Amino acid sequence: MKTHKSKILAALTVCHGIYKKAVFVLNGQPVKIHFLTMDEYRGMVDNLTPARTHEWAGVLKKVDERKPIYYCIWTVQVTECHLITNKIQELIDAVITEHVATFEMDIPSIEIRGQQEAN
Repeated sequence: MKTHKSKILAALTVCHGIYKKAVFVLNGQPVKIHFLTMDEYRGMVDNLTPARTHEWAGVLKKVDERKPIYYCIWTVQVTECHLITNKIQELIDAVITEHVATFEMDIPSIEIRGQQEAN
């Protein structure tokens, strides 16, 4: 299914209030997205190693913890990429180069916010 970036943006906006995390396949590229609340974001930042905190310093300065936060992980060739942002458009631009893209969810990967986590 071909989708315009604006539809992907709308879908991810809706997902933030429902999902805790999920894997989306954007143009064949799996992207793991954690939809963070302010408290979850603060906890994640508090648990970063000093090296990772230094590495991500520029990105962390741009995040407004009062707005929805997206922590995204994907792989380019063999390099694991990370992005923490309030801006879905920034996420889409980082992962998708064309204006029209394929977009699907990996249904088993979805964790719905508020559900008990299985251990």
